[in-house]
Amino acid sequence: MNLTRRRAVSLALAALLAATLLYYSVRGVEWSQVGRILRNANFPLLLACGLISTLTLFLRAVRWRFF
Repeated sequence: MNLTRRRAVSLALAALLAATLLYYSVRGVEWSQVGRILRNANFPLLLACGLISTLTLFLRAVRWRFF
């Protein structure tokens, strides 16, 4: 099997696995309740938490490059 075909098969398997895991992760979610929660959320605070989490993940990756 050539390299291009092997990459395509690997990508297809990864996408299938991701879709399956996503399905099992959200299958019992009540989306109307999620909508109510998001309507009452404090978006500036939610955005700040998201940015801090992203920055923390980036800094952890930088730290591991030194190890």
